[in-house]
Amino acid sequence: MQSFFELRLKLKPGEKMINKIGKQGKQELSITKKGREFHLYVDNELADTFKSEKEARKAQKEMGKLIGIK
Repeated sequence: MQSFFELRLKLKPGEKMINKIGKQGKQELSITKKGREFHLYVDNELADTFKSEKEARKAQKEMGKLIGIK
């Protein structure tokens, strides 16, 4: 049986991974796309939703600077 942590790491149906920065087990920022929306996840928890990939990547970089990820 899978643990709760392992279940959280999987993408939801219909989502596609666009970009990920950070290391597994430490702070991690990832962008996924579902339909026309882009979702920013911080440690696999939804932080925000954007209309364009450009906006999502900009927010990812800013968030990375705040929490100490390149």
